[in-house]
Amino acid sequence: VSELAKAIDQKVDNATHQLADGAGEKNHNGSLIARAFQVISTVQVALIALETEVGIPDTLKKKVGEAKVKSNEFLNKLEESKDQVDAAKAIDIIKGDGSKGGNELKALNQLVSELLKAAEDAVEAAIKKLTFLLKADLAIFS
Repeated sequence: VSELAKAIDQKVDNATHQLADGAGEKNHNGSLIARAFQVISTVQVALIALETEVGIPDTLKKKVGEAKVKSNEFLNKLEESKDQVDAAKAIDIIKGDGSKGGNELKALNQLVSELLKAAEDAVEAAIKKLTFLLKADLAIFS
């Protein structure tokens, strides 16, 4: 979504095939908001699936649940204000004031980062455990 925010008030320059200043044209932002909505909706579907997955540690499930709540809050904010001039406030967590969903998106980004770190830690712990068990088995047969 942060990448989408870079295109706020921009248009595609046909000559350079690059983003260019929209020269005050604010009509380019509606599709950005729609795309951000779709990205987070897709993330939310994955979070719901993860939340019901068997075998995931409770610490991860808690983070998944928190991220699901924040994704829902962000989607609700986008539904409340679909105005194209609010795009920066909705999806730009750096330049926007956050009042139209940006704060919720920032919190969601933080939770997803924490979730990824927790998942990485769980994978590393599982690898260490498997490595230990493998070494123990090899020692028995030596």
